Amino acid sequence: MKARPNVESRCCHELRALRSRTALPPGWRSEAIDGRMVLSPPPEPGHELIADSVVRCLYAVLPSRLVVLRDPVVLVQDGPCVLVPDLAVVPRDRAGGDPAETGAHALLAAEIAVRGGTGSGRGAKLRAYAAADVPLHLRIDRYAPNGPTTTLFSEPAGEAYRESHAVPFGKPLDLPSPFDVTLETEAFPR
Repeated sequence: MKARPNVESRCCHELRALRSRTALPPGWRSEAIDGRMVLSPPPEPGHELIADSVVRCLYAVLPSRLVVLRDPVVLVQDGPCVLVPDLAVVPRDRAGGDPAETGAHALLAAEIAVRGGTGSGRGAKLRAYAAADVPLHLRIDRYAPNGPTTTLFSEPAGEAYRESHAVPFGKPLDLPSPFDVTLETEAFPR
């Protein structure tokens, strides 16, 4: 994995300033996506059940040197994006410090789509994670146009991932090294 630059764009500074001045309602999340401020509502129970399933699957196999973080701020690419994935896997010794530094070492970033979302996870966010050279991006989308789907993107190259593997809910999805585990999606709420 190549080293990722830690870039603070004007939009990143503006988002941090806005977050410090604005009291969002409990559970709401703010992100900057392609230069636009985007607010997401609190996750619904099904979203949290999926996140819990993923975290339990990962912790069953993660070495102690890796940790799963919920809602970490990940600063990505040299463009105007500040993304907050639902969870990220990072080295333990990189967790808990500067969010930009933590995000620069993410091995996996996972997004769980929300009802009524902007759809940016299928486009702008995917490009931003690839541009940030996040090795694995997991997208879990109960609202995908062709039905509930879990997709693993790998091998980032520029603003795209060279590989992707999608399965409908109910089918298992293999996560590669350093996880080497099968994510069971049968119990994901639809």
